[in-house]
Amino acid sequence: APKVKLPSKFDQRLAQPWSELMSNTATTASGEKMTAFLRRVVEETRIEVKIGQLGPGIGGALESEASTDGGTARIIRRAITINASVMNESPRVLATMLAHEITHANQPIVRSNGKMLDCVEAEVEAYAVQARVWRAFWGQAQRPTQTGWERTMNDVESIWADGGDDGLRHMVREDLDTDAHSCID
Repeated sequence: APKVKLPSKFDQRLAQPWSELMSNTATTASGEKMTAFLRRVVEETRIEVKIGQLGPGIGGALESEASTDGGTARIIRRAITINASVMNESPRVLATMLAHEITHANQPIVRSNGKMLDCVEAEVEAYAVQARVWRAFWGQAQRPTQTGWERTMNDVESIWADGGDDGLRHMVREDLDTDAHSCID
């Protein structure tokens, strides 16, 4: 992938995955270029992306800190951590993980009606972005299957291709092997 300027708050070790992501041809459900959507979220949220230690089986995580001002929640800091244990994965796997976590950064903590965002629906949206990005990287070509993360990306894309959001919803609710652990008490 051509070199693309890395956002200022991104760990330099993510330069190649970011370049891969910015060369992806996926579109959002509404037809917007995925690269434009993801770049806009990064710019608007001024999100920090770092490498750190997360639990086993977790590729990345979003942390948000909010304060309440007059009963209104306002996000004061967001950061994505990519698990140090996945840094040997291909740049495309890491790019796809970034797309998933950046999607979460775009999700409100509280909806306009004052209700908390449904965790399952938040994961469905992020997994759909992940599936679109992964599919666009490979098109009709044979997908890689060397690592557990490559196989996971293939599985999520296949579930999305076969069942759309409903398939992803079922996966999030039923498959404890996904990183949807954040939705399960």
